[in-house]
Amino acid sequence: MSYTSLSIAEFIVSNQFKMIWCSSILAFAIIGISRIYLATFKVKSQLKAAKKSISSIDESQTADLKINTLHQEFAKHNKLNNEWQNCKDEAITDSNQPNKIFCPNSIDHYFNEDQLDNQLIPRIVHAPNETQLTTLGVIGTFVGLASGVFLAKEGFQKNDMSELQLALSQLLSGASLAFLTAITGILCSLVFGKIRMSLLNSLQQNLLHFHQALKRHFQSFDIAKILQNQLTLQQTQQSVFSEMLKELKAQKNSKELLGEKILSQ
Repeated sequence: MSYTSLSIAEFIVSNQFKMIWCSSILAFAIIGISRIYLATFKVKSQLKAAKKSISSIDESQTADLKINTLHQEFAKHNKLNNEWQNCKDEAITDSNQPNKIFCPNSIDHYFNEDQLDNQLIPRIVHAPNETQLTTLGVIGTFVGLASGVFLAKEGFQKNDMSELQLALSQLLSGASLAFLTAITGILCSLVFGKIRMSLLNSLQQNLLHFHQALKRHFQSFDIAKILQNQLTLQQTQQSVFSEMLKELKAQKNSKELLGEKILSQ
């Protein structure tokens, strides 16, 4: 057993290293929660601000004026502006219902979790997750057990009681590192998961309130149904037109017959 290997193993099973490893797992979890919080906070703050402004829009305003107001509002929120542009490009107005904005899809189609996740992915994907925290705890478990066995193996081969007691103490020190890191990893993983879900659920609630405010001014329509109605209307018009042609031809024929009778008399 080399002196360098012995020194490293003794440091690993020391209380100082236990504190460093467990603190590292905790710091890793805190960094992950902070990154997710910052990512969701920006989107939530923009959803809240947009919802407040949208709620203040008078429903009696014309659709064109509403679109202009919404366009100015969404221009302030970079996380929502791309989705608004897609919605705006497909929106239409109807002179028969001047206060409504019509879209071929519902608001949920443009502003949904998948669309917003695209804004959060750069931060959340690279943030620590529950699996990584548990893995750090498991690695600490193996390192602690391996170091304890490495230090104790020579002591167990000797018949000296003091050496056996030292070896047992070293083995227990390695086992305590294994236990502490495993517990720290599991606890941090559980707490991290709870906080992460809480932050994402809060984001979903803000998105729901935003939907409710925006839906007051929008109305979706089914393009296929509209086209079918137009086709049915055209067929009806063609049928009426055909009937009119038949009547005109019948009237013309009757006039020609009447003229022939008059001439024959």
